Amino acid sequence: MNNYIRNCGIGIEFLGTFDNLIEYNTFKNNDIDIAINYVLGNNLITYNNLDSYVQVWMSDQPTIDMNYWADYNGTDNDGDGIGDTAYFYHDILQDSHPLIEPVPVIPEFPSWIILPLFLMAAFVAVIFKKRLSQSVTRCTK
Repeated sequence: MNNYIRNCGIGIEFLGTFDNLIEYNTFKNNDIDIAINYVLGNNLITYNNLDSYVQVWMSDQPTIDMNYWADYNGTDNDGDGIGDTAYFYHDILQDSHPLIEPVPVIPEFPSWIILPLFLMAAFVAVIFKKRLSQSVTRCTK
């Protein structure tokens, strides 16, 4: 959940598992976004941003519903955010309710942002402590 997976051969691969929930992820520029091999049970792929395709091989067909597909060319005449026609791929699987807009994801922050945030928090703590000690001093005099 909430993963950003890009530039991989296979983004996520499931082998010999069952009852998987894959949701709220963004896949970009992968050869295969999701590979499902020898997987059984109730598997659900929903609310993901998909840029490649889902590969299913010798498995129960997963439920794939309400995902954003980068190459979906459908329309949304009623404005509900869901495409009016299903998204088909591999002539086998379909997303019956493809999303028109990408799923919001948690933004990635560069690692250098931690130091300025820490310095700002330390500065605020020093100011707060100084003001607190001044107010305590005034009350006791």
